[in-house]
Amino acid sequence: RRKAEEAVVTGRVKVDGNVVVTPSYRLVGGQKLTLDDRKIHWESKAIALNNEGASSSTSNTNNRQQTTSNKKKKTKNASSSSSSSSSSSSSLYYKYHKPVGVTCTMDKHDRRGLFYALPSKLKKLPLFPVGRLDLDSEGLVFLTNDGPLADAMLQPMYKQEKEYIVEVRPRLSVTQIAELAAGVLITTVQQRGGKETTKLTQPCHVEEIVNTDPQQSYPSSSFLLRFVLVEGRNRQIRKMVHAVSQQQQHHEVVSLKRIRQGVLSLGKLPSGTILPLQDKE
Repeated sequence: RRKAEEAVVTGRVKVDGNVVVTPSYRLVGGQKLTLDDRKIHWESKAIALNNEGASSSTSNTNNRQQTTSNKKKKTKNASSSSSSSSSSSSSLYYKYHKPVGVTCTMDKHDRRGLFYALPSKLKKLPLFPVGRLDLDSEGLVFLTNDGPLADAMLQPMYKQEKEYIVEVRPRLSVTQIAELAAGVLITTVQQRGGKETTKLTQPCHVEEIVNTDPQQSYPSSSFLLRFVLVEGRNRQIRKMVHAVSQQQQHHEVVSLKRIRQGVLSLGKLPSGTILPLQDKE
């Protein structure tokens, strides 16, 4: 069961093509369920489980009176612990400045993952990241235990903006920047499932900027761009920059920093720091 819940909260499960990160999500007949883009025949399994439950219901009838008695005995203990259980089930919201070299996963088997990067007091909380950020990228990561909110944020229909500061070398031309903004053809591979997709990127905002961040210094040879995307394809910006490179001059992304996700901003949060969201956020 734990592995199943982890598959859900890490975005590997889809219902009718939409990512679902709520383990308690209830399926209805006719819905298509996939894990890593592989179809799961869940209805036949559900019927089998129901039949199994029905066959055992007769033997359970004789135990109902004793079960009811036991429940009454446990009521007092349950009520005394309700306050602690309600606090553990409350919604949690954090923002984290992920450093380069940390992966966006709470998998305890990944020594580079968020689980080992977060403070000890937060490791016991049922947090999961909403969206991903590459191993060699840094910046804002939103963590929560609020499944419905995470579902909404990940749905393509809401077109949630994500803003990045990208260091590119060598300098791109005005024409190349315009190509990036209009959309370029790239091939991306899903991190889970390995499915390849080749198609144009959606139009986005791309502009040259001057560094105004006192916490971040760049070499004089660096060229800074601001990207604002509504897509979230794997290593998208890096592949976009490579796509507009010319044969005689290869361009590469030297550093990439996410500074905004929807209405949530990184602000001046130092690298490696995590903070609970304030009410205004």
